[in-house]
Amino acid sequence: MYKTLHKKQGSVTVQLRFARSSVTFCAKRDKIFQQYHVKCIIGLFNPEIEGIPFISLEDIISMNSAEKLTNIFSEYLDEEQMEIFNQNLVKNFSLQNVVESITILNPDKLLDEVEQAVGRLQKITGRKIAGRIMIGLYVHLCCLVERLVTKTPIDNYQDLEEFEQKHADFIRQVRDSFQDISRHYRVALPVSEIAYIYDYMHLNSKNKLSGQAESPAVREDE
Repeated sequence: MYKTLHKKQGSVTVQLRFARSSVTFCAKRDKIFQQYHVKCIIGLFNPEIEGIPFISLEDIISMNSAEKLTNIFSEYLDEEQMEIFNQNLVKNFSLQNVVESITILNPDKLLDEVEQAVGRLQKITGRKIAGRIMIGLYVHLCCLVERLVTKTPIDNYQDLEEFEQKHADFIRQVRDSFQDISRHYRVALPVSEIAYIYDYMHLNSKNKLSGQAESPAVREDE
């Protein structure tokens, strides 16, 4: 199956054609390489084709593919456009997950609203959320809004009173950032849900694949 994707970055339109295939695409490989000028291969497993760069889905989702993508597409996009392109990749992967999770709300509109709210939260707190957790955070927040709309919020959180005392500023910042969503859907963010947002944003566990400690999920602006 072939799919054409148009990415408009400012006044530049880049046309890419994606050839979707299983990991065992050797039978189709020659035909694809004869028909197209293959720039890179994206997938779960590296087919190790000489001369063709491979980018794993994990690296895209965790935003560890920026350097590779820049090397591949720098002849088409400048630095600012590449940044937008990378942001769109994160958003589109988020959207795929959200579409599978949201049932009663418009996922496209909700994702845009969540993206704006997260942007405001980063600006208010002076901290940038690490790309490796951004996708999960988008999905979490979209599902959170749906829970609030359907009146099924998560209302239990261990040591909730302690969290409320220690993180009063964060609670206020989240509510300020999400006030447009609160008005639009006529919902209020309970402290229990905000506590889970805090936990999600401050993940600092070990990498499941490498076992190495990860950097904090949020970082202060330089």
